[in-house]
Amino acid sequence: MMKTVAIFRRSTAYFQAHLVNLVCALGLASLALTPSLVPRPTVFQGFLAGLWFMIGFQSGPSVIETIDTHDPSRE
Repeated sequence: MMKTVAIFRRSTAYFQAHLVNLVCALGLASLALTPSLVPRPTVFQGFLAGLWFMIGFQSGPSVIETIDTHDPSRE
């Protein structure tokens, strides 16, 4: 019974970490899709959205690190 609980806790932390990555990625991708005054072809717009999605997903661990280091409940 205890192994099941330990595995569940580990998987919950895994999903929480990836949720932060996904939120960062979707935030930057949505900013890339906002209208601009510079007309862009559709393929280039999709490329930029994908690029910013990748950058946002990779910046998730640094956001988690920042949140963990500045947690006031740890003091």
